Amino acid sequence: MIRAAEAAAFVVLAAGLHVGLWSLAPQRPGAAAGRDGPAPVALIPASAQQAALARAWSAPPERAETVSPR
Repeated sequence: MIRAAEAAAFVVLAAGLHVGLWSLAPQRPGAAAGRDGPAPVALIPASAQQAALARAWSAPPERAETVSPR
């Protein structure tokens, strides 16, 4: 019983120290979206074929024809 309580206390202590040190670590600019908002990123396709594929993905879907009820 004492070993379980001791293990639990050390796990909580270790987790608290890790979270505390993580929160004090300096933030790298552009690493991720955070309190300052998303970082600006420019993506350039490797080829014209990939550029066309990216445009097709971002285009809205075509509207389907309406079917009359029977």
